[in-house]
Amino acid sequence: MGDRIVRTHVMAFFVAKGLIDVGVDDAVMLAPPSFQGMRRMLDAVHRRLQTAADDDSLSIPGSAP
Repeated sequence: MGDRIVRTHVMAFFVAKGLIDVGVDDAVMLAPPSFQGMRRMLDAVHRRLQTAADDDSLSIPGSAP
């Protein structure tokens, strides 16, 4: 029984990742629940990286500009 749950979860993950990769928007009714969470997580990471790049906080401390 546990193996079946794991396989189902893995399959849902790959479906969600595929939907994100092809650019499906959040309004898709048939997307697995992991799609919404994964989409929000990736959006948050993207925003954080963009903010860090904008304020130069990704530079190596002590390096010359």
